[in-house]
Amino acid sequence: MIEPSHEFRDPCASARAAFAGYLRGGAAAPWAATLRRHLRDCATCRDELAREVGGGAAGPRGERLRRQRAERRTRQRGLALAGAFQGWTGGVRGARLRLLLVPALAIVLMTEIARGPRFAGEVRAEALAGSVWVDAADLPAEVEPRSLRPGEGCATGGDGRARLGSAAASLELAPRAQAWLEAHQPARFRLGPGEFLLSGDLTATTRWGVLECAGVRAAVRVERDGLELEVLEGRVRCVDHRGERVLARGERARLP
Repeated sequence: MIEPSHEFRDPCASARAAFAGYLRGGAAAPWAATLRRHLRDCATCRDELAREVGGGAAGPRGERLRRQRAERRTRQRGLALAGAFQGWTGGVRGARLRLLLVPALAIVLMTEIARGPRFAGEVRAEALAGSVWVDAADLPAEVEPRSLRPGEGCATGGDGRARLGSAAASLELAPRAQAWLEAHQPARFRLGPGEFLLSGDLTATTRWGVLECAGVRAAVRVERDGLELEVLEGRVRCVDHRGERVLARGERARLP
């Protein structure tokens, strides 16, 4: 081992003992200049140093030192990468994470609003097949049902079928039919020309009279000169200019 003194007592032995420290980065140590002077004058020590570090595998101590340096470089690179990754993820977990998540959460929220009723009685328009329009805008069958506002209407083409419904009631439109939503809860629809299937608890108004339905399934055909009604299930209260009457399952009526 090198003693604090800058001079070597046994030059060759001290020089060989200093090789390891010199190769580990001790070239700036106070005794390094003495070691270099000794190596200039001593061919034996120069050869020994060359065998350890200059000849690769020939020097076992040099091989150990090379392995240690390689391991140290690997650890340093790993720590650098880990530090960089930690800094990046730390940023993402902070401001960047918020920047990434806010738009995603907004999209999820809008999707959920579009999919699920905002309240139990909300009426939505759904295209079942063919050409369907809601307030003159196309409603393809492959898109999510659209919420209706009172006053909005739905129409079907020659190949179209649609459904206007809530959790408690529904109105199915056959081809070439038209209807409007008058109120959400209780559901109330205005029927134009066409054929319809009424289900659940709802009220249907027409130019010929009013149909008040409770737990019903009923087929309705609205024409220019009147309407035809057939009750499939439940009861329907019909009100027109002649008064009112109640129809039960299996009964039919024509208004006016």
